[in-house]
Amino acid sequence: MARNWAIAIGINHYDSLKDLDYAKGDAEAIQKWCKNPNEGNFNRVFLFTGDSPDIPATPTPISTKPTYEIEELQQGAFTYALLEALRFQGTDNCATVERLYDRLRYRVSQIVQQYKNTSQTPYAVVEPATKYHLILLPQQATLRDAETLKLDAFREQMQQNYQLAEQFWIRVLAISPADRDAINGIKYLARLDFDRDRVSEDSRELRSFGAGSRYKYATSNRESGFISGDKIIANNSITTEFS
Repeated sequence: MARNWAIAIGINHYDSLKDLDYAKGDAEAIQKWCKNPNEGNFNRVFLFTGDSPDIPATPTPISTKPTYEIEELQQGAFTYALLEALRFQGTDNCATVERLYDRLRYRVSQIVQQYKNTSQTPYAVVEPATKYHLILLPQQATLRDAETLKLDAFREQMQQNYQLAEQFWIRVLAISPADRDAINGIKYLARLDFDRDRVSEDSRELRSFGAGSRYKYATSNRESGFISGDKIIANNSITTEFS
């Protein structure tokens, strides 16, 4: 199953920056949404505010851009837009990282312009770019979202990025638990793990014959054959040769 964790940080008082009025309340509002089983329903949520125990750390300088709190809303512009987007229903919902990011870029700027007559534009760094397609809100995701994830999963498998491929398949199953492609994809990755474990175990047994032994070794493997040192691994064969 896909697992969502969240970290909400809201600090009102700073030593070298301008104090804020609503940061703590913003973080608590995000925590409440994430923990609500009828909304975010996240697996784990961590909240850090000015009242939290100190965390040992070495302070490092960071570059900052102006962010705005809206007195009329009793919230920061970003938090207001974020909660609004997360609760947005319909076909244009913000179930994916990409749609959430697109809406925040538009909506935060609109709110700040309306109340402060200035600009604030959030930005995201998502690596690799395919993670823009990850599902944040499975209950609002569509089958079209699942199809996009399936294409990403196939692509990552072809490039042998198996861990990321598995993440995509799990997200597909969160939307459509009976999806045949996702089930087969998970089974395929499990077989790869089994084959790699078997190769590793057999290699350890062969090494027990002594470091001076020369051998060829091949075993069934669904990946392309490869050569590593004095070990030869190829498809669909099991051969050993010692001298």
